[in-house]
Amino acid sequence: MLRRLFKYAIKEGYRTDNPANDITLWKLGEHRAWTDDECAKFEAHWPVGTMQRRAYALALFTGQRCGDIARMTRAHRSDGAIRVVQQKTGTEVWVAEHRSLQAELGMMGPHMSLLVNARGAAFTSDELSRWFANAIDQARLRQLRHELGCRCDRKLLMWR
Repeated sequence: MLRRLFKYAIKEGYRTDNPANDITLWKLGEHRAWTDDECAKFEAHWPVGTMQRRAYALALFTGQRCGDIARMTRAHRSDGAIRVVQQKTGTEVWVAEHRSLQAELGMMGPHMSLLVNARGAAFTSDELSRWFANAIDQARLRQLRHELGCRCDRKLLMWR
């Protein structure tokens, strides 16, 4: 953005140089949605009823960030939807529960949190992120750590 601004300033005669040319650009990478085959691979590796599958279903069918998923509890569920106040934006949203997500949540134990760690406590955001990245790695889908939520819009359109 700065490069463009300074380029414009040079064109309009306000500057003779572009100091932004010396700034090293970050490599941001590219995000894409998981394919049906990649989802099937994860699902085959982590069967229904596992905590990994529940985390996957929450990410897939809500499209929420890891921090928001980590904070979800039974109290956030009501009338076939999950209430989320997004940590990053503060925006309140109600996400309809897909029937597959409802089935997965129906198998959970008595804990208040929708996802719990090996100690039986709710995950922190960072802990869930590392744990789920490990689950993705174990399913041999390492390159797809950040893209799962991108699929939710397509899946939600198909659920009714």
